[in-house]
Amino acid sequence: MRTLVVQNDSLGPAGLVGERLLENGCVLETTAPAMGGPLPDESTAYDALIILGGPMSARDEASHAWLVPLQALVRSFANADKPVLGLCLGAQVVARAMGGQAPAMGWMEFGYTALSPTPEAADDPLIGGLAGPSEPLHFMEAHEDMIVVPDTATVLLTGAGVPVQAYRIGRAVYGFQCHIEATADTARTWSNIDGIQKSVPDAVDRVAAGLPAHFDTARERARAITDRWMALAASSSKQRSAA
Repeated sequence: MRTLVVQNDSLGPAGLVGERLLENGCVLETTAPAMGGPLPDESTAYDALIILGGPMSARDEASHAWLVPLQALVRSFANADKPVLGLCLGAQVVARAMGGQAPAMGWMEFGYTALSPTPEAADDPLIGGLAGPSEPLHFMEAHEDMIVVPDTATVLLTGAGVPVQAYRIGRAVYGFQCHIEATADTARTWSNIDGIQKSVPDAVDRVAAGLPAHFDTARERARAITDRWMALAASSSKQRSAA
């Protein structure tokens, strides 16, 4: 499985998701358009697409011109029924590409946050069965924008402060506002960024408390989500081969 990974910040690698994909034999090709890296025009050479987080806004096409072709690339993968996984900024880009929005919140959600599966998540291929209706999932958060999904989306995870934390469009296009990919080291690094500390003065303490309480479970759930997402990609590939 050949997967294109769009990395939008040097401090935001594919982390747990990337590690699991490599363990399962996936070939990852990483590009960084925010730092001058190329973007393909269409999905033809790849089986799946991952778009990672970054400090910019998904609305900033004027300052970050690469966001426009990136949205077009999302639609190319979606139209080809190839799995897409957007994480934080990536989820906002995917939402905008598919007809949604990513407005500013006016505050930063940061740290390990309790997220509840929606009723629609019960039979979802990625999230179904990971937690019961009264059992929240905790994943790392670091964002100042939120997601307004298009009418075609199904919301899968929700939070007390931010209503859309994960969604699916069609069969295999997914967005996670939360950082399912964040390693412990990544979370600690983010908590020490000056800009984050200005918005969240207790950022270091939040991560220090959240890691022992939630990281091990978050890692296992991230691995399970990644495995299931790979299964979607494998299914897509088989269907295209049969056709």
